[in-house]
Amino acid sequence: FFGTFLYVQWISFGRKNNMILLVFSVVMSWTTNGNAAILGPATVVYFGGASRGSCDPYDIPDAPARAWRDKSGIVHLAASWATSRFSTGNSLNNVTHHCRVVFNSTFSGENDLYSDHEWILAPYILQDGETVMGFAHQEYHGWEHSNCSKNYTGREAVEHCWMVAMTSTISRDGGHTFSHTYPPPHHLVASAPIPYQPDYSEFGYGDPSGVISGKYMQSVHDKPYYYMAMHSRTPHDVMKAGTVLMRTENLTDLKSWRCWNGEAYNVTFVDPYNIPSPDKSQLAKHVCTPLSSSTFILLSVKYSTFYSKYIGIGQGHFKFPNGTIIMAYQFALSTDLITWGTNHLIREQLTGPQISENYASVIDDTSKDPNFDTVGEYGWFYYTRQTHTSGQCSTPPLCRDLLRQRIHFQPLQ
Repeated sequence: FFGTFLYVQWISFGRKNNMILLVFSVVMSWTTNGNAAILGPATVVYFGGASRGSCDPYDIPDAPARAWRDKSGIVHLAASWATSRFSTGNSLNNVTHHCRVVFNSTFSGENDLYSDHEWILAPYILQDGETVMGFAHQEYHGWEHSNCSKNYTGREAVEHCWMVAMTSTISRDGGHTFSHTYPPPHHLVASAPIPYQPDYSEFGYGDPSGVISGKYMQSVHDKPYYYMAMHSRTPHDVMKAGTVLMRTENLTDLKSWRCWNGEAYNVTFVDPYNIPSPDKSQLAKHVCTPLSSSTFILLSVKYSTFYSKYIGIGQGHFKFPNGTIIMAYQFALSTDLITWGTNHLIREQLTGPQISENYASVIDDTSKDPNFDTVGEYGWFYYTRQTHTSGQCSTPPLCRDLLRQRIHFQPLQ
């Protein structure tokens, strides 16, 4: 492997001002082939799992961390499950996690409403400093609503009866409370052009990268667009797997999003429950073309003032020059969000049976943008860590914490 590994030593555990703190000492930093380095101690932003101090068993970080600053100067940090509880403070370095529910999923068993489990994964505050568009990753869990063709159990159910889509919520108080933008299913933003089908898993569009402004692009638009990458998890029927990209001029107009088809942004989205049954050639007009140069899941996209390019943070397989492949956190750069350059290793992603990590993002606490759109030479690298051992939580799968580490980007060679 290139560079040196990150060695972390546990130092202390305790509470301060009703906040649970866990401090680690970084004995050796990771220097990844001269590209990026994780610096400083790793700290827990908040613990997940009711028996360890969180609000209930499902009060866990289950999303990449996002942040915005409202007009009163309050910073909101979101990284929640489908029952949304956020953190607030006067800066990213001083946030408190709250038990108050900001948005609660409907958990509807009617698949044509697209309002089962909804995660607010792409919040973006508008210029008025009060309106926040909260674009959501929606999952329909057929096995929880007796809507599978067979009586699947456990992981087998997850692998057979699962549909995802992008929906929308809105806040008019800076992000303290959210509700659906319109009554379901009119809050739908992007879905597969085919309805839910039992026995197929994870088809549709979801896992958004967050919203990013196009004002940083080298080519000047009369009116800058807003962009958002999504992940099409599974190839099914007309759907293609991979990272896709869509854009809009107006975040409040849910029908205005257009997706990249390999040549232009002209793919429109439809509600498959409210259209006739066209042939596959017609359905294909509503399917995005995956970005061929994006080889890992884009979980966070910012504009790097250090590299003067957009930077995509994510996770996936990373291949070393000697052929070794690991699961890793990594980043790539782009000038137009369509074509991405070389993947640069941040560090290995833990995926073992005892501890696993997920949901990487980068936020720069010094960014002047209210949505923290920019990241400089330094930033904070956020991720979740899940413990799979018994004894720490009443239900081990919910022993999940949000952590962060200081990241220092280096000049690329």
